[in-house]
Amino acid sequence: MRKLIITVLIILFAGITLLDGQEELSEQQWSCIAETVKPEKVDQYLELSLELIQLCKEENFPFAFHTWSYDPMEYELWSPLESLDDIEKMEEAWDNIVKKWGSEKYAAFNATKTKNYAKTCNVRWDMMFNPANPDYDPENADFGRWIEVYLKSGTGKQFEEAIQWISQKREAHDYGVRCIYAECGLGYETPSYLVMYTHESLLGLLESENSMDDTYKADYQEYLLTIRKLFAKPVKFYNIHYHPELSYSPAEE
Repeated sequence: MRKLIITVLIILFAGITLLDGQEELSEQQWSCIAETVKPEKVDQYLELSLELIQLCKEENFPFAFHTWSYDPMEYELWSPLESLDDIEKMEEAWDNIVKKWGSEKYAAFNATKTKNYAKTCNVRWDMMFNPANPDYDPENADFGRWIEVYLKSGTGKQFEEAIQWISQKREAHDYGVRCIYAECGLGYETPSYLVMYTHESLLGLLESENSMDDTYKADYQEYLLTIRKLFAKPVKFYNIHYHPELSYSPAEE
């Protein structure tokens, strides 16, 4: 969530580490600033990011951001907003942080990146599968398999029905992995959904999948056959990692 270059956001995703206790909402809007870092500048980017986070702590910056990365040079900073009114408030608060940091430091930080861009999505709590008996500690779910699913126009309802069906099967088979679904917005090709599986590691996720019995695997194959008919083009897969040291939450009152 570096300099907020957003003028209109509808807001996005849900930080995986913040999911518990929020299911009473039908959806959660979040915003994201995605940053592509120059390969030769990664160390400097990380060093300046930590310095900036320390300044946020000292100034009690009022908005949280949760940092994930995929590939060595791609970082995404996700921030929850309660309403669109928060956008202007966040921009003003960030301007104050930048002024405090100084133009020279801020210019050096921006010079470590090739681009910033914004994207949004809405996490759908009604579509989420939260396992009754997770086979990992959800509090340590610092790994995610994220999948961008691009749908043919007008097939969103069919996709959501397929998700509800496989969730029922997962519950019946005592599937142990949390699955999160979000409607993609600004910054994504639409209509599309973001599908997120959480775990402690890629190996742990693969072991969970391989441990399921043949009956579940048959149900899952039927689910795949159903949703693939709805795809407008091939999906994109990301292995993404959470960085608590590059994330920030305001101090509690």
